[in-house]
Amino acid sequence: MRFFLAQAAAVALVACGGEAPPEGDAVAQPVRNEAAPSDWSKVAPGVWERTREDGVREQVGVGTEAAEFELQRVRGQRALLAQVQGKSGTSAALDRQLAERDQYIQALEKNIAEARAEGVLEQMPESPPRFAQAGTEGAPSGSVCGGSYSFNVQFSYHMAGGVVTTEGNFSEFGPYSPYSKELYIYAKGWLYSPTDPNPHETSKSSGLFTARCCVSISTSAIAYPTFTPNMEGGGVVLGANGCGFRSYRAWNY
Repeated sequence: MRFFLAQAAAVALVACGGEAPPEGDAVAQPVRNEAAPSDWSKVAPGVWERTREDGVREQVGVGTEAAEFELQRVRGQRALLAQVQGKSGTSAALDRQLAERDQYIQALEKNIAEARAEGVLEQMPESPPRFAQAGTEGAPSGSVCGGSYSFNVQFSYHMAGGVVTTEGNFSEFGPYSPYSKELYIYAKGWLYSPTDPNPHETSKSSGLFTARCCVSISTSAIAYPTFTPNMEGGGVVLGANGCGFRSYRAWNY
């Protein structure tokens, strides 16, 4: 896996006109934040966070209120990007990021509106949902909308940078549920700070699907060259007609 991620970073850097990191970088010791492990804490209705022993922070969300929390977060990101565009002028990268935010915002707004119209708001548990603690660190899984989903966010560190890879999966076996679902995932890497307006960022959507046994998507982003790579990955399951919402984020800053 380390070899694969190193090669992926090299290909991406060459494509962008940069220099690929030396092959020996893949075996470098990870650059990690110093943090003590913590229990899950509730930060908003339907949303919990924790800090792992390796310093990575995780966030999970369930239900319509978690979707509203995510919507506000993404709207804030879009507002900052619009400010940057107003000060520095338009660019292909900023235009693409704004367009992706707009599409994601519309998908979240639709999910929330349908859930409220159907009146099937999920009951918010007082403790972290079981899916938050399923699987390994960085790989939550659970059930929603008649099937099973999982996310996997992995950080790979090199001598002068890093790679974050996000995967999203959904499986369902007959008899199929009548619900339409959509997976959305993203990955980001910054050279200096998460406050920098122009990260290396990729995202992917499965599009709406119904009655399919298996859906899988993945995407990666790099932070290079830097000795302190700041990276983030995450994804959501958007269920039509109020069948459900699940979210997951992991970041190392």
